[in-house]
Amino acid sequence: MAALPLYPVSVNVGGKKRKVADAATFEREYDRIITADIAKTITEQKFDDVFVNWQGVMLGNGQVWINGICPANDCTKAKVGIVTVQD
Repeated sequence: MAALPLYPVSVNVGGKKRKVADAATFEREYDRIITADIAKTITEQKFDDVFVNWQGVMLGNGQVWINGICPANDCTKAKVGIVTVQD
């Protein structure tokens, strides 16, 4: 799971908003970031029910957002991953 976010990833869980800088921190704090409700949102998401706009792909009611970034100006390659996790 720690390989899926684009770091730094925005996390807003339990009223605490912050950025998680790297995969090691995400793994260490996994149980505090991916709560039971967030895990349920991810595992029960139906493809037909995802919401998509200019901000990315929303899972559930906004608990997880997925988006892409272009590392280079020409944007010939994009990285896609989780950009926000919130409860």
